[in-house]
Amino acid sequence: MNMPHGHGVASRHEQKTATGDGTPKGAGSADPMASGGTDPASLHPLVLAYVGDAAYELFVRSRLARGIVGSVNRLHVEATRYSRCESQAYAIRQIFGELGDKEKDIVRRARNAKPGYIPKHAGAVDYHNATGLEALVGYLYLKKDTARLDEVLAIAFERVGEQVREHGSWVDEDRDKT
Repeated sequence: MNMPHGHGVASRHEQKTATGDGTPKGAGSADPMASGGTDPASLHPLVLAYVGDAAYELFVRSRLARGIVGSVNRLHVEATRYSRCESQAYAIRQIFGELGDKEKDIVRRARNAKPGYIPKHAGAVDYHNATGLEALVGYLYLKKDTARLDEVLAIAFERVGEQVREHGSWVDEDRDKT
């Protein structure tokens, strides 16, 4: 005889889950950083950059959406100015001196990582520097250091914004010095 839920016999789903939240017994959280078990600094720098790319893009789009009135196309064009490889490389060169030792180490590790390919539209130096910024953002995001993440993103956004306003694009005279 089948017993209705809540009458002493657990359903198959309830038997398979530890907390009743849908997470199977023995399985970890969907967020590997949630339990604090993995230090984000121990992750491969390209994994940090993968996460950081998404977090950076979301920050840029959110900031622009609050500040630009116009079409979605205009938002996209502006977001591209901030998110393109050259802009990210410029940003990390501008803020590198303001980073802590651990943050600088994350950036260096990412810059030195071998991505397997470099897109045709990007120079190698810019691509590696942009990867450094993305890795730093990914590290801070996964570390859940939201105060520092917001600070780094705001500074990077402002520095790139100054360059865009001054030159109308991402022109960087110091580009080949790093």
